[in-house]
Amino acid sequence: NDKLDARNFFDIEKPPYLWNQIAILLGGPIRKDKTFIFGDYQGTRVRQGQTFVSTVPTLAMHNGNFLELETAIYDPMTTDPDTGARQLLNPADPFAIPSTEFNAVGKAILDLYPLPNRPGAGIFNNYVLNPKLSNTQDSFDIRFDHRFREQDQLFVHYSFGDVDSIRPASLGDLGGDYCCPSRSKNRSQHAAAGWTHTFGPNLLNDLHGGAFRYLVKGLPLNFGKNVAEQLGIPNANRGDPTSSGLSFIEVSGFQNLGDSLWTPEFAAENIFQIADTLSWVRGKHSLKFGVDFRRQQRNFFQTTAPRGWFSFSSLFTQDLATGDGGNGAADLLLGLPSYIQQDNLQGPYPTRYWDLAGFVQDDFRVTPNLTLNLGLRYEVTSPTNGRIGNFDLARAVVVNAEGPNGVPHAGVKFDTNNWGPRVGLAWSPFGGKRTVVRSAFGVFYSTEGNIFDDLGLNPPYLLVDSAVFNPGVVPSSGQFVSDGFSSTVTFPDPNSPSGTVRTNGPKRVVPYIMEWNFNIQ
Repeated sequence: NDKLDARNFFDIEKPPYLWNQIAILLGGPIRKDKTFIFGDYQGTRVRQGQTFVSTVPTLAMHNGNFLELETAIYDPMTTDPDTGARQLLNPADPFAIPSTEFNAVGKAILDLYPLPNRPGAGIFNNYVLNPKLSNTQDSFDIRFDHRFREQDQLFVHYSFGDVDSIRPASLGDLGGDYCCPSRSKNRSQHAAAGWTHTFGPNLLNDLHGGAFRYLVKGLPLNFGKNVAEQLGIPNANRGDPTSSGLSFIEVSGFQNLGDSLWTPEFAAENIFQIADTLSWVRGKHSLKFGVDFRRQQRNFFQTTAPRGWFSFSSLFTQDLATGDGGNGAADLLLGLPSYIQQDNLQGPYPTRYWDLAGFVQDDFRVTPNLTLNLGLRYEVTSPTNGRIGNFDLARAVVVNAEGPNGVPHAGVKFDTNNWGPRVGLAWSPFGGKRTVVRSAFGVFYSTEGNIFDDLGLNPPYLLVDSAVFNPGVVPSSGQFVSDGFSSTVTFPDPNSPSGTVRTNGPKRVVPYIMEWNFNIQ
């Protein structure tokens, strides 16, 4: 199905494109007027070539020569701390770095770059790649309905969905994009059952429950490979799968290198629900009473840079006094990043919370041309439990929900004032059906989605090891890319936290929305 596709302007040849989709539906009675079954399946297969145009260093730049850019290279070891002035690194050839000055790890990283492959492109937008995006989806549903007798009906339902995908990067397996080239496997499952019982002509009960499970596994392209370690970056790969892969390398003026930030991502979420609604018609009143309970469980893992992040800005090979010269690839060859970061998280962190709601509703037909809709809903949402911490604003410490001094819900109190009144009307002012006035007002509560993920990153669970290096001073031992990261990981003390802390406040206050409408038809 790619015969009529056109070639991208930058493509050397037309990339492949394949999209196949199949669907099957089947349903019918198993026992006449008693038992019914319905099922469906859908499969999707997408294979699509992507076009990425990047700027990569030329062969001369790999060898330390930046004449093509006419960029002079200055010696960071001669930095004047007062003026920022520097001397040329190689006065005899100001555009070149002698090989004796190369940092071995920086040179190994630079040599990961492919050479330009676009004829005549020169030094910018000189590399094109057509990796293949892959997306495979399979899903099915099955439902049984059974009528025991006129008063009792039952349904059972199950849904399943799988999505496997490969999202390629600008430089293929060498990565190069902040977010989020990956190899991903996502799975969702949902099971539900419901029972409807009719007590009489004016009284009916509907009871239903369900369970939902969602799994996410978003892996970096080089997951399981200690590429950074093989390049010689100490402690970028720490021996655990979550820190495997290639460190993210930013090089000013060129396409980045490395596995995507914010990968890997692991999530496992369970939601269990049971709800019941009783409907009762009495005279002019249509009443409903209901309760809904949900229990949520979530295990989550994601950090910004688990295998390290290095940024090469060009400021270490520039004359800071005049702004002349300097190049990001030159900084890389000398092994001098301007910024580094690595995150260490103590494994996936679980969060647990629940929601309980009850309501009463009355559709009151006051007169043949006036109906009032009256209702009241009450909701309570628990603060989370699990491996989380909450920064206490009053004491400047992190209160944890687990551990020797753990406090339930990390000391966060319940919000018990979530009353949601509802009122509405439908009125035909002239006694007929040609004009109707409708109006309604309600208060609705909205819990924040995944708010508690951040609280799992409080001390002592997450260490962000980062440093910004001042280009205005002579570089010192410990700041080269060949120095990598510390071999020891010391997690922050919750009783004396530093860096970023996160708080829900002393009480979990659930946001609410006040909504009203008025219309005439």
